[in-house]
Amino acid sequence: MARALPKSPLRALWATQYRALARLLGRERDGYDLALLLQLSEDAVFSVDPRTGQVLDANSSAVELTGHTLAELRQLSLSDLFAQTVPPSLLTQLTPGTSRAFRNVSLRTRTERGPVRVDVRLTLVTAEGPALIIARDLTASRRLEQALARVDEQLTTLAALMALAAGPALTPEDDLKRALHLIATICGADAVALYHDGGQRAEDGRHSVAALPLRAAVGLASMLPPTCELQQEAPAVGSGSNLPSPIFPSPAWLEALSALGWASWQVLPLASGLLFIGRRSPGADVASTALLAAIGTALEALLGRMAREALQAERAARADDLAALNQTLLDAVNDGVLVLDQQGVIRACNRIAARVLGYEPPELIGQASGDVLVARQNLAEAIQAALAGTPSGTRLEVTLLSRDAHEVPAMLGTAPLRGPGRGALILIQDLSDRRALEDQHRDLDRLAFLGEMSAIFAHEIRNPLAAISAGVQYIAGKLPANDPLQESIALILAESRRLNQLLADILTVARASEPRLAPCPLHEVLDDVLARRAGEMDRLGIQVVRNYAPDLPPCLGDRPKLEQVFTNLIANAIQAMSNGGTLSITLKRASETTLQVEVADTGPGIPEAVQKRIFDPFFTTRRTGTGLGLTIARRIVGQHNGSLSLRSWEGVGTIFTVTLPAAER
Repeated sequence: MARALPKSPLRALWATQYRALARLLGRERDGYDLALLLQLSEDAVFSVDPRTGQVLDANSSAVELTGHTLAELRQLSLSDLFAQTVPPSLLTQLTPGTSRAFRNVSLRTRTERGPVRVDVRLTLVTAEGPALIIARDLTASRRLEQALARVDEQLTTLAALMALAAGPALTPEDDLKRALHLIATICGADAVALYHDGGQRAEDGRHSVAALPLRAAVGLASMLPPTCELQQEAPAVGSGSNLPSPIFPSPAWLEALSALGWASWQVLPLASGLLFIGRRSPGADVASTALLAAIGTALEALLGRMAREALQAERAARADDLAALNQTLLDAVNDGVLVLDQQGVIRACNRIAARVLGYEPPELIGQASGDVLVARQNLAEAIQAALAGTPSGTRLEVTLLSRDAHEVPAMLGTAPLRGPGRGALILIQDLSDRRALEDQHRDLDRLAFLGEMSAIFAHEIRNPLAAISAGVQYIAGKLPANDPLQESIALILAESRRLNQLLADILTVARASEPRLAPCPLHEVLDDVLARRAGEMDRLGIQVVRNYAPDLPPCLGDRPKLEQVFTNLIANAIQAMSNGGTLSITLKRASETTLQVEVADTGPGIPEAVQKRIFDPFFTTRRTGTGLGLTIARRIVGQHNGSLSLRSWEGVGTIFTVTLPAAER
């Protein structure tokens, strides 16, 4: 009956040898020599008498394993070799072609090792022939298995070291620590340390330091010197290589290692440092030269990659710093700046240019200049000339169209860039404030003229109007109270009073008196004006929302004049919400030195065309209005060194914003 093969590779080899031996023994008539087969086996093979257990013959492996000569072995029996572990009586129980196995039994020897542990197989090949005892030294096989496993572990770990050198896994320092741990595993070391100079070199290729600092270490790092003193050797002359000379530790440093308790160590010179591999045990195995060479190659590759990555990171940091500096300089310029490449694509800009064009700065980067730099005039010719390298000594006054189609008056200049990459520089000066100032000056001149003429006109009209009013009152006094003419007389007197108030407003605009400035709590002014109009707002269904910031200082102003301003603004808001709505009054800080009041309504809003003229004298959209209320309000606020502006959205509402100086506490 066929026997199953053992699972162990070594036992499989043993079974193969046994089967070959059995086959050959069965064919001795064909000329095969049993003695030769016994000698070829690496296992100890004994030929014994199956009846007595006496050793008849043995191979050289059996002689070496037991320490006996062949003659001495022939004087021994099975019980002399294996005591009672393998009883001789078993041989008589075997039938031809069968075998018995004993594992991990003790074999007596005359060597210094003493008894050794072996696996034993007893086999009876033929009924007439001797029995065979095959003994395998477990110590040797286990050492072989351990050696093979150790080599496999070293190769696997070395492959991991090579992979780590090929690409980053963690941070550079973590990669280095990981590499040292792998080297310690490969070499079976108690400590692995890298002494490294960072690649510093003198002009002749020698290392520019006399001692290497400890860069990184794993294991018993506390037992390592913090530096490694060197002895230097000049590069070989005529070697045809520009590689730097290797590093060699000084004898004093090596003596220090012994003093620190290291029993054995290996030092691997590197291009810019050295690797220390230390062991505390005196009998520890050392790494082979080939293994050290492979470790050195992988570690040099890792250090080279780390150096390249550090250089790239340094260059990237410098580029970021330079870009930040350039952006700071761009943002410090008072005009808008666009930097174009040779294709006219925006590569840099400052905040002013982005604001003028209606974008955020990051949105402009990468866009074609023609897509965002839109004007009523043709700009393509000037930009193309700058991109072609033609300097322009003139600046163009243009009307730019922002992202939301808002017109922005601007002065535009172009200039070619010099150096690698070239391109063009576009300067944009926003003229909006200048135009607004010019318009304001024109308005002031016009208002001054109107004021002067209005004062003359009002003065000349007021006296006749007073006489007319007095005469009509006299006539009314002479007529009976139920006279039909009394109604017409009352209408004449009402219109006279309205005309007289209009003349008074005109004189207020024309001859505005200087305000008497004093600390004035704005919340009190606003509450007083709202209280006077509370009944009217209740009747119209208008809800009042007060948003007053706490702990605000008073403003510096003339209280009666400020009441006139807010009375006008709140009255306008009420008139805009004849069918009800919400009146929001917000009081807050605009800056450290100014306060801000917002009067917001939920009325129908003011058309854009009306907004442009709403502060003009005598401009009104109401049938009974004079068109001087907002003019007077703006004049008063201006006298307080403040500002009055509005924002309005049709169908949403209107916000008037008043900014006034805060009084010093």
